[in-house]
Amino acid sequence: MRPVPDPYHCAEAAIHLSGPFVTTGATRANEDGAAARLRVGVTREDPVFSRFSIPVLLLDGLARVAVLTPEELLPLAAPRRIERIELYTGLNDVALADATGAVTLQAVRGTHAGGPGALQCAECRACDGAGTVLARIIGLDAVVTGYIEAATGAFLTVRQVQARTATTRDAAGAPTEAELRAAVRRYEESVQALARPAPARTFAEQVTLMTEHLRGAQALGEYYFERSVSQYNGAWVEVAGRRMLMLASYSYLDLLQHPRVTAAAKQAIERFGTGTHGARLLAGTTDLHRELEQALAAFKGTEDAIVFPSGYATNLGTISTLVGEGDTVICDTQNHASIADGAAFSNARCLAFSHHDLSTLERRLAHRSPGKTLVVVDAVFSMDGDIAPLPGLIELCRTHGAWLMVDEAHSTGVLGATGHGICEHFGIDGREIQVHMGTLSKSLASVGGYVAAAAEVICALKNHARSFVFSAALPPAQTAAARAALAVLEDEPERVARLQRNADTFRAGLRAAGFDTLHSVTPIVPVLCGTVVATLQMAHACWDAGLFVVPVFFPAVPLDAPRLRTIVTAAHTDADIAQAVEALTRAGHDTGVLDRRVPARSAE
Repeated sequence: MRPVPDPYHCAEAAIHLSGPFVTTGATRANEDGAAARLRVGVTREDPVFSRFSIPVLLLDGLARVAVLTPEELLPLAAPRRIERIELYTGLNDVALADATGAVTLQAVRGTHAGGPGALQCAECRACDGAGTVLARIIGLDAVVTGYIEAATGAFLTVRQVQARTATTRDAAGAPTEAELRAAVRRYEESVQALARPAPARTFAEQVTLMTEHLRGAQALGEYYFERSVSQYNGAWVEVAGRRMLMLASYSYLDLLQHPRVTAAAKQAIERFGTGTHGARLLAGTTDLHRELEQALAAFKGTEDAIVFPSGYATNLGTISTLVGEGDTVICDTQNHASIADGAAFSNARCLAFSHHDLSTLERRLAHRSPGKTLVVVDAVFSMDGDIAPLPGLIELCRTHGAWLMVDEAHSTGVLGATGHGICEHFGIDGREIQVHMGTLSKSLASVGGYVAAAAEVICALKNHARSFVFSAALPPAQTAAARAALAVLEDEPERVARLQRNADTFRAGLRAAGFDTLHSVTPIVPVLCGTVVATLQMAHACWDAGLFVVPVFFPAVPLDAPRLRTIVTAAHTDADIAQAVEALTRAGHDTGVLDRRVPARSAE
């Protein structure tokens, strides 16, 4: 046994299996030093990307991993969290225990698929079709995929398995930097090409241009969107068999599985079934819809409210109904896309002002069209996590006779001592805002959008907003769930306090580590990475560490500000937050993001 040369020393994070693997029972045939083989496969989710062998010496009942040369270790250098252990063995009995000695899986004696002497895992009862055992070690610092090929023996206990990851990357693990740069170039080229008019382009050429770079990212394993989740459990989810800490959820108050919310949805199905009889103006309105709208109006302190089938439909229909040709819509440059699309759909003159720049907004108001003027802003901006300067906005709109519409998708349940939103946060009377918009799909654990306003405004929207008039009604279960979630928000303000405390703790931890989180003061915390390549590397490292994070690039954010967009919720525990900060910090150092970036611009 010889030490591992640098940079593959286990303290530096090359994969290192520390033992001993303790064997008892009928192992004497192996005590002469004959080598068994432990074949380890690096996995990314379920697929095995590469396989290689490590010699395991069985001496005096102890199985130790022989140390390999740097060349042999090279395939192990991919910075990823190894996922599971699979034992393929002909032993009669196998028990697996973690480092504390607690048995987590037990393989039982018997005949299974492959014939006499084969084993079956008592928990997952799975095999490869040849009678071999598939088992998982749970609760260890890291998990290893391996195959034991021992000729004899009766009992094997795995006492300790640890894994570290090196910063060197290879094709068997994470993509190389050159591969990532090539993928980024393809993405940038496609964006530029799509921005140029091309009337001669065929449909096939257009689709190829839109998807070619995406297929390349998928082939590299660097496409982080539409990852399928198989199970929710508070702040944790299961993705392809892996338990991961969710840092991308809009479920700010952790109400998705609240007993009152799920019970209300079930009762609605029992009462009304799974759908409605059509559009709201025709036969689709139920008592549930009106109860929800009345509750939302009371929540926002307005005369009435209207519920749309989605937040996007809400902004599209509301803006295009309130303004039209000859009018002006003025938007913050970082508003949500649905606001921009609603403004464009309205045929009004569309103006923009720099993010939070009230002096620019004042100039835009001074040069508006003769018709009506609507100023639209997000309350909490979904990519930066900062808050609109509401007092100044109200003052300018009052001075210039403009209406103010505020999108509270990310502030409902988030801002204010009791989660009532941006007006409570600033201590402002909600009647100062003419149009309160929000969604039901975040803090309110359902789907849909709403507008709360004066009764005449709501009547106009219900009869003229095309995305309301020509859409089917919100299903009863979702309507009832949103109503119940709103009641829980009112009844359990401690959820809001916990959310705000978690957000403060998370931001403070990231800033102490040296990350640039811009001016976030909410649960949405951007982690700036400098370049698209570095952002992809950070995302890769975080997923390997068990963090469900999402990278964000242009056009969702400025070209020079790619990032991970992280979000904490009321579901996270102190331990969850500490784990997330530690994993992000480790990824920041491993990728160089923390070591090469400019000083933080963050400020509370």
